Order: sequence, then structure tokens, then C-alpha cells
Amino acid sequence: MKKSLTLKEFLSIYGKNILKKSLEYHELDIKERECQNFATFGRLIIDTYHEDFTGFFLDSEIGILPDFDLIRYTKNSIFYMDFKDKADNSTLDKVKNKFIKQLPVLHSFNKENVFICLFEVEDLKFYVFDETGNKMVDSTLEDIYNFLKNYNSDILNNDLISDMKPKQYLIDPVREFDKFINNQYVLSSCQNSIVNSIANGNHGLYGVYGSGGTGKTLLALHLVKQDRFKKVAFFSQAT
Repeated sequence: MKKSLTLKEFLSIYGKNILKKSLEYHELDIKERECQNFATFGRLIIDTYHEDFTGFFLDSEIGILPDFDLIRYTKNSIFYMDFKDKADNSTLDKVKNKFIKQLPVLHSFNKENVFICLFEVEDLKFYVFDETGNKMVDSTLEDIYNFLKNYNSDILNNDLISDMKPKQYLIDPVREFDKFINNQYVLSSCQNSIVNSIANGNHGLYGVYGSGGTGKTLLALHLVKQDRFKKVAFFSQAT
């Protein structure tokens, strides 16, 4: 099981020969660039506020969504940060879309506060994702620090996302209609690819094949719910 990191702990081993062994101990398989980004963030917090924080996980994943670069869980909150070297308007738009895809999973844990942000490493800039407007908003290191400070008790030392089972993020849209209507589900990369192929193609008939339980019904109802499709007819063949 993955083990969490503290800022000071990571900075004490970063750039030293024991880094690899320490990451193996924490069961973390992360790239050098991610280590560098986390170290930069850690130094900013500690040098500015002289305070350590615990409970960080790097590179959490469940396979059907983009990775979560840096995440921290408490009893009542989730702190999630994405790293980018530079963030022009195009990059900000891509990160925003990534966050939108990840939201159902983040909210599936029913925390009272979910803080989602981007750290632009080269310019030491921060952006927060505003869920109400689905947009990226300028932020500051102080905003990040205040959230970590305000939710600094009841730290969870297990990586909730990496520990998720498929039944926690894959739904039956008929039996779990409330979750479907409230967008509390995610599509796999294959399902998203099909949606995009249909959206970018011509009107006509499309065949989707798959055995039972592979998400064909969810895909069809997801298409029905999209504003970009004016009419959708769904046919299924009994087996």
C-alpha cells in the first residue's frame, strides 16, 4: 500500500542517493520531473511559512482517468494539485478539461471541501479551479497555504484514489439513475473515444460492440444527455 509523504521528509531526501530507496519504501513510482515539481512546491511552503504538512501522495491513478499529480486527504477535505512547467491559455484549457473529467471521482468521497489547483512551476504561479463556472482562476501561495492549514487535522494516510474499486466509479445508469443525472460517473478512455468519434463524425448509424457490463448502456445514455446531439436513437439486439 502506498505511504504518504511530508514536505520536510521529501526535501530531506530529494537530490540524494537514498531518494530511490525511499520512493520504493513508499511504493511510489514517479518520474524525476514530478519529484522536482513537488520539491519546488515544498520549498515554497516551508521557506515562506516555516511549517511542514503531512499526508501527500504523488501520482495517484485508477487507470481510466489522467493521473492525479499531488493529492492529500483529510476526514473532511481533499487537496489536489496538478503540475505544469508553463501554463498558457491553451494549457489552462486542457488542465480545466482534465479537472472536469476527474471531478466525479473526487466528489465520490463526499468531502465537505475539495480544493483543486494548478502550480505553474517555472513562474511559481497558482491557479484554482472554480467548479461553479468551470474555469481556472488566478490564485496565490497564501491561498494554498490557508487551505492546508485550515484542514490540517484528521489526515488520512491511505491513498483513497489508488485504493478505489471499479464499482466505486463505474455505475449502472438504470439502477443508479440519480448518480447518472447528477454526473457522478466517469467514462473510460475507450468510451470517451467513441463519444468524440460520433461527435466529430457525420450523422448516421454507429455500431458499438461489447459484452455485458462493458458500459454500452452508460455510453448510449451519456450521448442522449449531451446538448450537441439533437436526436439520438438507440437500438439494441437481444442475445
